Amino acid sequence: MSVEVSCACGQRFAAERRLIGKRVQCPSCGGPIDVLDSRGSASSHFANAPPPPSNYPAQGGYPSPGGYPPQGGYAPQTPTYVPPTYTPPAPKKRKMKKAPFGVAASDSWASNPGRLRANPFQYCLHYPLWPAVYGLMFVGFLPLIFAVHWLFCCVSITGLILLIREWFVVRQHFWCGCVNPGVVVSLNPMLIAVCTDLSKGSGTYLAVKVIRSRLDRIQGQPPQIGTRVATVALYDGAPIDLGKPAWHTFYPVPVECVTTDLADMQGVLASISATDWQDLSTCLAQVPQPFRTGLYRMGRH
Repeated sequence: MSVEVSCACGQRFAAERRLIGKRVQCPSCGGPIDVLDSRGSASSHFANAPPPPSNYPAQGGYPSPGGYPPQGGYAPQTPTYVPPTYTPPAPKKRKMKKAPFGVAASDSWASNPGRLRANPFQYCLHYPLWPAVYGLMFVGFLPLIFAVHWLFCCVSITGLILLIREWFVVRQHFWCGCVNPGVVVSLNPMLIAVCTDLSKGSGTYLAVKVIRSRLDRIQGQPPQIGTRVATVALYDGAPIDLGKPAWHTFYPVPVECVTTDLADMQGVLASISATDWQDLSTCLAQVPQPFRTGLYRMGRH
């Protein structure tokens, strides 16, 4: 047996008698319906019931949050692309290292000393000539000492002494030498222009030296024209220049030639002031092109 019930939305249907006295949900609109027995009238029970909410559908289905969608459905929402904000990585902090054996921390008069511990394998990779010559003198004449004559030990020992001296000079260069700004000005051949002040203390004697390099990466990246390079240089003066206020020349070497430590490379590059970079740009505009290796003096300023 069943009883007939009706909903405020106008739909009628039959309900089982076991549901009498309970509240059920209208399968058409989802509204609540109280199931009454045959002695009560469902329509009269809901005669004074409030009208269904405005978001109830007229025919079938359940109400959706926020109301029924407009005719034609919702307009598709196109997401707005917001590009991510790029924050360049902070340069790694340069570790303070002890001076190499035989090199005192106070042995430099440079305004911005390199303070780099040179890697012998990295240096020989870029400047193999003299280490190879001295090494062959030392190793190559060792068998002749036993096979021919003991006097060949003099040549072998000389090669060893020169090899040790070469390494001491390299360590002195990069620990006590002055840091100078450089920039890649050519890729084929690979040329780097370096600017410095040749002054010995009074006045300003700017000069640019264009050097050839074999670097295939600078701070871990392939070099491009305009890539900045940190160099460390020693200065030299001819005997006739002893009384002059400026050095005769200087010998810059990129830091990538003696170290693979990225923190050291970034630390040395960050130690170069904005004024030094500006001097490099100003002087480079006066160097004749195409660029050729050599020293270009800008005169006293």
